[in-house]
Amino acid sequence: MLWPDSTETQARANLRNLVHSLQHGLPHVGKRLEMGTGTLGWRPDATVVLDLADFEAAVNAADAARRSADNTAAQAQLEAAVAIYRRELLPGFYDDWIVAERDRLNSLARHALDGLVDLLEAQRDYARAIVHAERLLQQDRLNETTYRRLMRLHVLAGDHAGARRVYRACVDVLRRELGEEPAGATREAYAVAQREVEDPRPAGDQPSRWPLVGRQPEWASLRKYFQAGNSGTRLLLIVGEAGVGKTRLAEELVEWRRGHGDLPAVAACYRGGVISYAPLAAWLRTPGVEAARAGLRDLWLGEVGRIVPEVLADRPDLTPRPITEDWQRQHLFEALARALVAPGEPLILVVEDLHWCDHATLEFLGFFLRWQAPRRVVVCATARVEELVDQPGIGPLLEALRRDGRLQEVELAPLDPAQTSQLAAHVVGRTLDAAASEALYHETEGNALHVVETLRAGTLGPLPVSVQAVIAARLGQLSPPARELAGLAATIGREFRFPFLARAAGHPDEVVVAQLDELIQRRVVREHDGMSYDFSHDKIRMVAYAQLSTARRRLLHARVAEALEALEPDLDAISAVLAHHSEASGNSERAVVLYQQAAQAARSVYANADALAHTRRALALLGSLQLTREARAWRARTESALQESLGDMLTMMRRHPEAIAAYQAARNATAAEDAIGQARLHRKEANAHETQQDYPTALALLDRAEATLGPEPAVANQAWWQEWRGLVKTCGNSP
Repeated sequence: MLWPDSTETQARANLRNLVHSLQHGLPHVGKRLEMGTGTLGWRPDATVVLDLADFEAAVNAADAARRSADNTAAQAQLEAAVAIYRRELLPGFYDDWIVAERDRLNSLARHALDGLVDLLEAQRDYARAIVHAERLLQQDRLNETTYRRLMRLHVLAGDHAGARRVYRACVDVLRRELGEEPAGATREAYAVAQREVEDPRPAGDQPSRWPLVGRQPEWASLRKYFQAGNSGTRLLLIVGEAGVGKTRLAEELVEWRRGHGDLPAVAACYRGGVISYAPLAAWLRTPGVEAARAGLRDLWLGEVGRIVPEVLADRPDLTPRPITEDWQRQHLFEALARALVAPGEPLILVVEDLHWCDHATLEFLGFFLRWQAPRRVVVCATARVEELVDQPGIGPLLEALRRDGRLQEVELAPLDPAQTSQLAAHVVGRTLDAAASEALYHETEGNALHVVETLRAGTLGPLPVSVQAVIAARLGQLSPPARELAGLAATIGREFRFPFLARAAGHPDEVVVAQLDELIQRRVVREHDGMSYDFSHDKIRMVAYAQLSTARRRLLHARVAEALEALEPDLDAISAVLAHHSEASGNSERAVVLYQQAAQAARSVYANADALAHTRRALALLGSLQLTREARAWRARTESALQESLGDMLTMMRRHPEAIAAYQAARNATAAEDAIGQARLHRKEANAHETQQDYPTALALLDRAEATLGPEPAVANQAWWQEWRGLVKTCGNSP
């Protein structure tokens, strides 16, 4: 089998030589082999784990369990089998015996996945069945039966958009690989998932830019959704690949609803320097919402001031206490919800790039989208489908909203050739000839952003060019000063106002105005309501930033950080962004302090997940610092404070084992002569153990805390008495 072209005698000699070499070259492996007359195998007493053997054993055990109608055991064995089979046998080797064995094992893997999907579907566990059906599809991309099965599972799960997505993938693969269309049975399965559509928007609607191209079914679906008169709060999710036209559709929707009396509020999420509740703050600062919150009771207005500090400027008496309990966060969420609906008219809240949303806003949305609003509120979110999986908080939220019937999904596919030609005609003001239209579609594959940028840059040619290259070519057409300003704007990383841009640029206002005008005229940057600016698309921002050298990035991040500190009145509110820029500029020590400040700001509004991320980032940076001997004491104090804060947050989040580890790390970083600090950390660790009902350890730690604290000092010490009272209280609560 191993040497098919050799004689039996020569093959046996080859095998003996191979085993001999193995025993000498890898003695720890060779000594586990046993070679007899005509046999070669593992020694019976060898401690060897062989994934191939475990995989086959699990599949065989599952088959036996299914024959005996023990589906529970069968499912356990099948789950074990598919977990073991992570990739095919010996990829990259193509000897005849390997290919045959690889095919056999691939067939077994498909058999295991097929059986597991059957069992999960019978249990109505459609979400997990879809996961394994997708793995089954990866085994054979041309199997229409699997596509139909996956479509059916999406339909059973109520995910019609997902079913349509599967069908489109099937069509693309079959056309590309076989030059064929799906079979009749596959088209029928798609018809089950396809919704009835209406005519496109009426003539009375006013588009904000070019007419909406190629979105008639989606537009009809949105019209039907709003005309159904759904009450309460709901999420409308527009998903698709980057540049496919999600923002354009959302803009059209906002304009249409505005004409029907709805109040729109628009916000966006950004990468880098997460600010807790940033989209929510933008909504609350929308003029219509802002004006109406004056009618809120003081009970709610003070809570709103946590997120929009200017609310408290004229009412310092409403300054709320820090949030430390779950019920306080619920009170905050209700206050924010009441502030949003205060205007008294139907509301459409737009949030761009939900996949970059902060954890705190996602938690609020989880509350708000189940809250009994007195009127219709639609949260319209756009998201890149390929990046949603990177945001752990979104999946559970969407799944819960699907179950509650509060989620409407609209997935945008790329434009087809005719639609691409139609969009091109609007961009260039004339109809392209057939050859140019065909070349444009071939180059852009119907991605709307790619189409627009290709035509603006004038890079349409015989060879395909990536959208990044097209954008880079268009940026290259800018004057050097305007290109430099685009790099600075990209470094800012989010929406910006002119005074901030001018301060960071370091040039006179009239110079910056001329450069900014060029960016606007070239459609690189767009103006928002005459007060703020942002890139026309995030991909343009990404390309502009990617063109900067490492040294220039550091310089620009430092300038942005300086401008932030000079112009922002509330540094706590933007401390996370400031930390991001300080870190990117190479000022890690400053970044540590700012991340610590950002964590405290996030904790003050119970944004614990964000606070946790800021604290861990500060600790990571702190550990990487190369410090002088004099600065090491500062690092130890800072590490102790960060670890203690981390422990407090983890305790509040009921993650007690992690909290214990954090308190121990804090104690290790605390100076031995700091008796009060050592005692406090012993006490907090004891509380965590007590919560887990580990009473002996808790009592031992409390004894150690008392011994460390020592007797009452001769000179009055408030910190000592505070810790002593904490110990007395903890001991009084212990069993």
